[in-house]
Amino acid sequence: MDRIFFPRCAKVGSESLVEFMDDLQDVNNFEVDHVGMMKNGPRILTPKQQSKRARYIFNQAPGTVYIEHTAWIDFHQYNLPKPIFINLVRDPVERMISWYYYVRNSYLNAIFYHKHPTATIKPVAWYKKNFNDCVRNGDAECQYVPGTVKDYVGNYKRQSLFFCGHDRDCLPFDSPLAIQIAKRRVEEEYAVVGTWEETNITLTVLEHYIPRYFARATKLYPLYQKSLQNRNRNNRKPKVDADVKAMIRLNVTTLRLNNTRLARRRVVFFNRPTRVGTELMLPLLTLLSKHNDVNLVLKGPVRKRTRMRTAKQERIETRFVSRLEKDSLYVAHGNWIDFAEYNRRKPIYISLVRDPVERMIDNYYQQRTLKKKIISRNVYAAYPQHPDAWYRQSFNECVRRASPECQYIEYSMRDEVEDFKRQSLFFCGNDIDCLPFNTRYGVQKAKRNVEKEYSVVGTWEQPNITLTVLEKYVPRYFNHARTLFNLHKQSYSKRFRRYAVDADVWAMMATLNVRDLNNTRKAQMELVFFNRVPKVGSQTFMELLRRLSERNNFQFHRDAVQKVETIRLAEDQQQEMAEVISELPEPSVFIKHVCFTNFTKFNLPTPIYLNVVRDPVERVISWFYYVRAPWYFVERKAAFPDLPLPHPAWLKKDFETCVLSGDQECTYTQGVTVEGIGDHRRQSLFFCGHDYECTPFNTVGALERAKFAVEQQYAVVGVLEDFNTTLSVLEKYVPRFFEGVRDIYATSAEYLTKINKNNFKPPVSEHVKDIVRRNFTNEIEFYQFCRQRLHKQYLAAHLPQRIVTAHSEALERN
Repeated sequence: MDRIFFPRCAKVGSESLVEFMDDLQDVNNFEVDHVGMMKNGPRILTPKQQSKRARYIFNQAPGTVYIEHTAWIDFHQYNLPKPIFINLVRDPVERMISWYYYVRNSYLNAIFYHKHPTATIKPVAWYKKNFNDCVRNGDAECQYVPGTVKDYVGNYKRQSLFFCGHDRDCLPFDSPLAIQIAKRRVEEEYAVVGTWEETNITLTVLEHYIPRYFARATKLYPLYQKSLQNRNRNNRKPKVDADVKAMIRLNVTTLRLNNTRLARRRVVFFNRPTRVGTELMLPLLTLLSKHNDVNLVLKGPVRKRTRMRTAKQERIETRFVSRLEKDSLYVAHGNWIDFAEYNRRKPIYISLVRDPVERMIDNYYQQRTLKKKIISRNVYAAYPQHPDAWYRQSFNECVRRASPECQYIEYSMRDEVEDFKRQSLFFCGNDIDCLPFNTRYGVQKAKRNVEKEYSVVGTWEQPNITLTVLEKYVPRYFNHARTLFNLHKQSYSKRFRRYAVDADVWAMMATLNVRDLNNTRKAQMELVFFNRVPKVGSQTFMELLRRLSERNNFQFHRDAVQKVETIRLAEDQQQEMAEVISELPEPSVFIKHVCFTNFTKFNLPTPIYLNVVRDPVERVISWFYYVRAPWYFVERKAAFPDLPLPHPAWLKKDFETCVLSGDQECTYTQGVTVEGIGDHRRQSLFFCGHDYECTPFNTVGALERAKFAVEQQYAVVGVLEDFNTTLSVLEKYVPRFFEGVRDIYATSAEYLTKINKNNFKPPVSEHVKDIVRRNFTNEIEFYQFCRQRLHKQYLAAHLPQRIVTAHSEALERN
């Protein structure tokens, strides 16, 4: 009969296909029946229920599409003609993960509780539970036991059930019988079973096999693609660790790790980085080329060794590689090239890496060998020459003297000498955005290329492992590599030379004075005031302080949770707060979300000021998703029952769209003043103080006030991204309270790092982050200032000096 029955699986992208069919129905003259989409029936229907569904579909007008979350139904059993069956599937593990976080999403629960205000709210712990822990801890919700019939929760793990049918034999999870029945149904009953993971192929097949309904689908899809891709998409779904996915799959294969199968030419391109041991590997490659009948090519068309290839050089090199005879192995210094960009077939990529610090040290001394000196002065005599002192200078001296050659500055693009320090550049490519040193973008792109483009990236620091992997994944070229390596090891297995580098070269310690960096000595009472910045990991620090209070015998105090948190106080409120804190018994810790408060202004003794900062852009992203986390409004509602629930549309909003669409919530305008903790863009406000001059966003005046307060008042301002350094500095500079903090953290790190962690925060692209960073220039400068000060404190504390406190200083005077 001329009806489509779409018994759609859950969490396979069916929402997108349904919406696209809504768009197609006017074009192809059919009607989508949404009645079934409103049903929320059981997984297995009784024969009576199946008969009712089948007759309902039969009684619809020709050219009707019926859609419902249910299993396949045998229409012949009820003496009815068979409809056109279609469906979608998805990687079953990804589907399980998607379902797990879908039912925990804030907007879904907000919709449910708006409809059912008297329903029992699930506990906060359920919302916070992440999939990694759920699986690793053996939680009943994340147990996927073959043969089980009853589930702990309705987790929709049986994708095959939608194809197998309503028979009881279809219900046991992952049973061979159910799988075979489902496969037979797909083969004999379904017109098309597609996957939204390969949308274009699915639509092409639907268009050709069911043209009555899907004619012109591939042409019309691009018009709706943007909205369809985001249909029912969960932007808050966190990343799940690979080992957890492997635990679920149980039958992990090497297929996913084997990029050799993706190559379109039987040519290996070994784009070797400098100083990673490729010279040591070349004799082995020569031997292997003879043994395996491989054409080894060591000279390419682009002979000039530069950090970046031009587009013209890329085109020349891709053409050269494409014209090499089959079974060639081409070796050249150069960055990764996207062959598809030049309409060339992709070769088999391999490469090597090395510890980046050891690589830089090795390069430093290789440039100063006698051979290099002779070549430079004889072959390149017309060019400016380095003096003899340059050749004699050790790496230790170079770093200690802060010579430009030994400066490794983040984001720098131009080097004093061409030192090839950017190992990631060889994998990132020739894009100009790959050039700035040690950037997240460059590293992330390099990682993506290694994962997607390279068959093997080994290291000559572990030659046996590298050769084993090459032998397994690229056997045509590396067959018997380990055997030949061991037979001729003495000839070409030289180890990397290790150069003596002193530990103190990492810092110019002689210029640091621990006393100048120690504001603990200025405190006039044994009381820590932690005026914590939100979303900087302060919950973890609070838990550490609570545990330390028992170990180090001090009192722990924190401000009560407020319905509306006020961080800027009027002068009388500042005085009242300062007086309350000053009256606490010593030694104590007091913690509150509030701006820096000067106690001496009210003739009160100065406490020990502490705080923590975080990358300001990462912090606003964290806040954006934190207030949208499902447990956040559950906790707030439990504490303050009269608080209204937020609108589902607001909960569903994602940061990237918010920024790119110019939404007011994500517009960060210079000089704008917005009151209250809800804004969260002003990290510097917590250090600048309560004055109105501190409120304009990203201004130089607020920045300088904040820096002055940090430098003059704060014992330590930690940095979330440098957590271990922060703990070391706290232990050194505020020992009365933080003695033993590293031991406590080491024993409970797994728990402490998960406190208040938002598993629903999706990744945000570097492109969007860069847009936001342009408006956070002074906030970023403040963050970097705090970070630099923390590292100075760390370096100074490891000199043979003694930390001086106010108490010990008084004893010395006496």
